[in-house]
Amino acid sequence: MNSWQYLFSGTVIAALLSFVFWQQGRHRLALFSLFIAAFLLRFCITYLDTYLHLWDERFHALVAKNMIEYPFKPMLRVDLPLPNYDKDWAHCHIWLHKQPLFLWQMALSMKIFGINEWALRLPSVLMGSLMLLPIYRIGTILFCKNAGYYAALLWTFAFFQLELTTGTYGMDHNDVAFAFYVGCSAWAFFEYAASGKQKLHFALLAGLFSGCAILCKWLTGGLVFGAWVAWLLASADWKRPRAYLHMLWSFGITLLVVLPWQLYAYWKFPKEYAFEMAYNAKHIWKVVEGHKGDWNFYFELLDEHFGPKLWAAVPLGIVAVFWGRPKPPARLLLPLGIFIFLPYFFFSFIAQTKVISYTFCVAPLIYVAMGVFVEKFLSNFSTLLRPWIPAFLVLYALVIASLRPGVLYAYHVLREETAMASAAELETRQGNILVYKELDQLVPEGYVLLNAHGLEEIDAMFYCNRSVYEGCPDENLFRELKQKGTKFAVFKDRTGTQVPSYIKNDPDVLVVDRMLK
Repeated sequence: MNSWQYLFSGTVIAALLSFVFWQQGRHRLALFSLFIAAFLLRFCITYLDTYLHLWDERFHALVAKNMIEYPFKPMLRVDLPLPNYDKDWAHCHIWLHKQPLFLWQMALSMKIFGINEWALRLPSVLMGSLMLLPIYRIGTILFCKNAGYYAALLWTFAFFQLELTTGTYGMDHNDVAFAFYVGCSAWAFFEYAASGKQKLHFALLAGLFSGCAILCKWLTGGLVFGAWVAWLLASADWKRPRAYLHMLWSFGITLLVVLPWQLYAYWKFPKEYAFEMAYNAKHIWKVVEGHKGDWNFYFELLDEHFGPKLWAAVPLGIVAVFWGRPKPPARLLLPLGIFIFLPYFFFSFIAQTKVISYTFCVAPLIYVAMGVFVEKFLSNFSTLLRPWIPAFLVLYALVIASLRPGVLYAYHVLREETAMASAAELETRQGNILVYKELDQLVPEGYVLLNAHGLEEIDAMFYCNRSVYEGCPDENLFRELKQKGTKFAVFKDRTGTQVPSYIKNDPDVLVVDRMLK
């Protein structure tokens, strides 16, 4: 057996044990086994992809690598031997295109485990696995333990979340971290709201996790406060200022987490920070980078996000809640609805830029609603002699529909394609990565390497410690840089790309003895 087969077998065994433990009422063991299954599955798939994905993992990986040495100076390129494109996040020097928390996590992982693909993905593996615990608690608080467990089980095998964890889809680890911290802020809030004494430490945790969410992506991370306001307005004492005190304390914690970096970045990198803030705002009123779509863009993605037609369990689950007994407090259901409604409304009807994962930040809460439907459906079999048999069959069918194992196998084992690249592209990139890993031995320190594939210079700089550029500078710039002492190396001619004669015939230029595909 290959290593991935052992990992996947461990996933299956752990998931089956979790189901058995749950049927026996050994809930802690069931959740622990489910966590093991989630971790092994995510690690298995991320371990298989021995290359950086196109959008946007390669950029996140390189910035995180540079953060190992410069944690408070996000850089795509550390050295700038050639002129820099200040307003192009795919080529720039200072990289403020995303908030830094998820990059710090990736940098810390690579500092501990080395600079490689699985180490940069490990924080996403951990967060995706740990997320099943807040999902379970939210489901338990709002409905019952069974609903929480079924929601966590479906999350464990959620195809789209797995693909974000591998880096296959754009935003990748950024959106994994964002959904994790948004989900944790929701968990802390519901713990607070459900506690009779409204315990302050849960309010502070909600603010902490909300700040972390904002520090991963941006202001959507403050969703918890929209739900909180709705919860307060539904209370009997909503007119009393004191009722809002804990929310203000929580918001203060959020500001303590978020503001230091904003002030530091504004002070240290004023030009880049101002540009990125304006660029972020532009996503609301203008289509950016060709990411356009109609108002129903995110509704058409429901099958992709949650499995073919599984999203239908959400409205059915809501109906089941009000139809069945006992009914959860409406005051708790209202913030759940606000959590889910706000991002779908904002990104569908207000924001002009449409990106595949913008609404996925509330996926943990949608899985809670799906878990409710599963619990209500399976409760119909509770009077049978062996109710675990239909429960197992139903859950097996839902897991297969959610996991889409055939697609995962094609993407990560056969490598026939991925969501973002064809089989030919994957084969070409894997071959070139072998070359990039040798560059520190092939090219002396201090040389600038030219004629890489378009945007593959980002991959090359992740795997080596040399400055690598796509294409070649024009003759005037080349000679000017040579006079200033810049040393050059170059990849050989290849199909569709010819090295200019003024570089090819220059005896001082080192030709790399490897051919890119």
